[in-house]
Amino acid sequence: MAITTNPLRTVALIAGPFLAGSPLSAALTSAGAADDATSLGAEEPVMTHAAISEQAPRPALAVVQGRYFRVSMPDGWRFVETTNGFEAHSPDGVTGASSAFLVNAPGRSNPRAFLEFVLGMLNYPDARIVAWETVPAEPAFMTFVWERAYGEIAFTYRGTPVRAGMIVGVTNGYGSYAGSVTAAQAPVGRWQDDRAYLMRVAQSAIITNPREVAGLDHVQLPKNIPHDYVFGSYNKSFEARGLSQDRISQARREGMMGYELMESATTGRRYEMPLETYDGTIGGYRDPNRPNEILVRPPELRRR
Repeated sequence: MAITTNPLRTVALIAGPFLAGSPLSAALTSAGAADDATSLGAEEPVMTHAAISEQAPRPALAVVQGRYFRVSMPDGWRFVETTNGFEAHSPDGVTGASSAFLVNAPGRSNPRAFLEFVLGMLNYPDARIVAWETVPAEPAFMTFVWERAYGEIAFTYRGTPVRAGMIVGVTNGYGSYAGSVTAAQAPVGRWQDDRAYLMRVAQSAIITNPREVAGLDHVQLPKNIPHDYVFGSYNKSFEARGLSQDRISQARREGMMGYELMESATTGRRYEMPLETYDGTIGGYRDPNRPNEILVRPPELRRR
């Protein structure tokens, strides 16, 4: 996509499971969020990693290649994609991950206003922001930067009380703005244990067919949620298990939030394996579907 006088000119929307059946997919292409949007509800203090209890091991994530995107998600999940995005959701119909991206909205906005606008369009009457943390800006493209924040939302979805984590980014320029929301949700009773792997699913999508995906290959979407807030207990778990610092650092450099990309030497299938499932007795990770097989690093990631 050639950059025109206004780099935010192209309109594109990625709509996932949280947007299905709502007016958002039509409204986001032309509407904007004002800077002075009203609050949807009282906030609770942002939890720190010290408040996160010891969590169960996260599931392995199978790497799924679609026509446009490559996504990592648990076995048994449904993956649907279009040229504008993807959705990944579990068999329970409530747990899942999604992303929405809007450009060329008139005016200016900020992460809080944009999120409140999105929630308003989704029409969940009881939706409220229960946690909010502003995080440092990061580059978008050219001289533009993403203003970023991480929020958690409580609402009722299909009759089930749920909690959702959302990474929100906004970039302003040339009289318009672009906004991005990357989200994951689970029933309230599961969110505390599941949010770390769910946010990984939400952020795992990689565009592999940029010529057919709305020109978004020229825009780096905001990621990197507050690490200690969501993953602090896992960091402690890694240290308690005696994992070497170079292995921990390697996973962090790969941006996998404590996951390592592995593959089956037999089938070639790839998985993102959580560090806490490393089996020191065999010196590696067991294939989730073939427990007697040890997974190996993909050829392009093997140390020479």
